[in-house]
Amino acid sequence: MNLELLSEIISGKIIKKTNKKISGYSIDTRSIKENNVYFALIGKNLDGHNFIKDAVLKHASVIIVSNLKEEYMNMDVSIIEVGDTTNSLVMLASYIRDNNNIPLIAITGSVGKTTTKELIYSILSKKYKVLKSKKNYNNRIGVALTLFNLDNSYDIILTEMGMNHLEEIRELSYMCKPDISIITNIGSSHIGYLNGKKNIFKAKMEILDGMNNGYLFVNGYDKYLKKVKSDKVNVIKVGNNRVVINDIKLFENFTIINITIDKKEYTIKYYLPGIS
Repeated sequence: MNLELLSEIISGKIIKKTNKKISGYSIDTRSIKENNVYFALIGKNLDGHNFIKDAVLKHASVIIVSNLKEEYMNMDVSIIEVGDTTNSLVMLASYIRDNNNIPLIAITGSVGKTTTKELIYSILSKKYKVLKSKKNYNNRIGVALTLFNLDNSYDIILTEMGMNHLEEIRELSYMCKPDISIITNIGSSHIGYLNGKKNIFKAKMEILDGMNNGYLFVNGYDKYLKKVKSDKVNVIKVGNNRVVINDIKLFENFTIINITIDKKEYTIKYYLPGIS
């Protein structure tokens, strides 16, 4: 990617241009690598603009800023000015996703997102190369950073989507464009922000907004999710007659599940301790 294309993607303005190449992206000068693009994000407690000098000393090739300072002009680095650095981060992640036609699985729910992600990863990674979100990177920044690692060596993308307010998962869904989505449950997490489980349900269902087709897996026992219908995607309710968990056996170092899917029985073993 060249500077001009990068600037166009993130709706920026090139202030200064050098001949340095672009290789990778970073928001953290502690882990930044040579020729990375550094996004100076502004958070509640830290302003990434305060670490511009550190980024340049570590040989960043480009800095993305929303607060342009005269001192930057004397630094050996390309400069792109944008209105909001976090929005620009999301724009770039969306572009990367759009240009990599790889199946993406997105997981949301009030509880169990990370555990579900790790269980799915443990199964899929036996056969495929899977790009998964680190830890619980499930907000707009975390999801964007996951997509920054995407290239055509991967077979599948696996990511979480979290939220505190309405429309947050909608943005993540448009960024990721999932092929398969999973909603684990509708609980009381963030109920103070959303004023009731109905709004939590509404927020979780935003995961469909970036989907054109595909599959939505939901908890068929959940009060809200068991009623889900969609003309947009194929809804599969885990716990109905299509997908039934028959038996769970718990051991010290692993768990075994017997499951029936469309009348075919499967046994799944994964290394999640069942007995502590």
